[in-house]
Amino acid sequence: MKKNPLIKNSIFRRLTLIFSAFTIICITVVAFILYYYSILQIKRDYYNYNSHLLKNLTDYYDSYLEDLDAFSLSIKEDKELLQSLTNDDLNFSLKEKLMQLSSASKKLWISSIEIYIPSLNKSFVADNFNVTLQEADYTKHAWYKKISEDKNNQFIWPGYQKSNVFFAFAKLLEQSRSNNIIVILNIDKNLADKFESMSHIKENEMIFIYQDGRNLLFSNASWFIVKETYEKIVGHDLQFTNKSDIYIKSTERLANDKLVVTKIVPESTFVKQMQPMLLACVLIVLIFIVFSLGFTNIIVKKTTTNVYLLLNSIEKVSDGDFDFKIEPSSDDEIGIISQKFSVMTAKIKDLMNKESMLIRSEQKALMKALEARVNPHFLYNTLQAISGKAYSNKDYEMCSMISSLANTYRYCISGTTIATINDEIENVRQYISIAQLRYGERLQIEYDIDDSILEETVPRLCLQIPVENSIKYALENTNKNVKIWISVKYKDDTLFITVKDNGIGMEQEALEDLRQRFKNQDYLSENTSSTGLIGLYGRLKLTYGDSADILIDSQKDEYFITTLSILFLKGGQNANNSTC
Repeated sequence: MKKNPLIKNSIFRRLTLIFSAFTIICITVVAFILYYYSILQIKRDYYNYNSHLLKNLTDYYDSYLEDLDAFSLSIKEDKELLQSLTNDDLNFSLKEKLMQLSSASKKLWISSIEIYIPSLNKSFVADNFNVTLQEADYTKHAWYKKISEDKNNQFIWPGYQKSNVFFAFAKLLEQSRSNNIIVILNIDKNLADKFESMSHIKENEMIFIYQDGRNLLFSNASWFIVKETYEKIVGHDLQFTNKSDIYIKSTERLANDKLVVTKIVPESTFVKQMQPMLLACVLIVLIFIVFSLGFTNIIVKKTTTNVYLLLNSIEKVSDGDFDFKIEPSSDDEIGIISQKFSVMTAKIKDLMNKESMLIRSEQKALMKALEARVNPHFLYNTLQAISGKAYSNKDYEMCSMISSLANTYRYCISGTTIATINDEIENVRQYISIAQLRYGERLQIEYDIDDSILEETVPRLCLQIPVENSIKYALENTNKNVKIWISVKYKDDTLFITVKDNGIGMEQEALEDLRQRFKNQDYLSENTSSTGLIGLYGRLKLTYGDSADILIDSQKDEYFITTLSILFLKGGQNANNSTC
């Protein structure tokens, strides 16, 4: 079968392009997601790994401080040594004791021991080589004040101001009220190397160790510490941005920030680690793209073959040729459509033969519709003719009754869905005049109309329906005289239409049932009449929504009250078109 070149140049290429693009997008998205979550996993591994390292480092430091404190207390317990110090006598025995202390302190990374006596302004210093006595006055130093404010009478401050000192640990030992002894332990900076070793610093990683908040004990990247970065370094965020660069951070801290250890690495480091995986993802994507293009070409070609067959068949039908049968190359959806198309074309001939019959049937239906439209007007014209005949026979009462009936009927069949309040009142007067001819003095009417709103518009028959309801149930079911009060008032931007009668009323159970039908929106039911209170309630709701409502109240054998409330502003458009 000859293939249509337009189809080959459009559908085949479009389907191939669409399927290929969709496949490429899906593969690319999947590869990106895998790459993204791989970076997240590396970051999580980084956090977990460093959290363990830094936890060990802070625990070691905390334990180390306890050892320093214990060492300083051992000096306090040596009464003979303290007595010799306060005597200001650097004799051989004192030198020997201080050298022994210095030797014992090596296992704690202590490079020198300094014992300061403020009352004497003397400082005894013992290091690896000798013991010296120096004149010293530390009372004006900041650390001297801080050491007395600490609950443990100790203070730590960074070193580096002295050669080969990492940090200094000072402890106040009270001998008496007159003599205080302060022990200052200068820690060898080799301890910083141990801290760095314990934290396993790798390439591009930075470590920062802060004592008591802002006191920097150690860092391998002091160039990074500026005013803008300090809060970022010691903060609790897992990453931060500095000069458009993103940094990943792991932090461990002791209580009250006695020690804060932070490792920082640029995010670009993780990206570099992911480069081999990124290349692998790109290679996999390219392989899948080539595979998908070939697979898509095969599938589209197989699908469009049946499309060609179907198109050629459609062209034959357009030329009036129905004597053919399609043989699809597959049993997929397109093949099934082709088979069904063959069956369909076989029935088209029969359908064409019935076309004239359908046209005649439609013409008959149209004529019936026109007749249904004419009949109401024919009835209205007939009533007018009867009224004229009664008038010519001087039967004025009959003439008046027929005229009122004709006017009421004409008002009901008019094509409009809204009317002025004045038209509504005039229509009700016509309707009541007919009822009074029937019921005579048994029916009494009292009006209370606000003349300022006579030209406002409302849904048509909204006044006649509650009046008709009162006449029907109040007069037809009793022999007593009935009075109907009709009130139309405007108050607080709301129109109130109230119809009240003193007829037989309604049982409370029936009243509640009627109210419940309002709530259940029975007015939307196809079985609900459009002329009763339910239908009127539905028209109000469809026209005004929540701005309109109907309230009913009744007392058995006493009264029945219907009140319509419509919220609108005078002179405004207050009613939309609705079906009566």
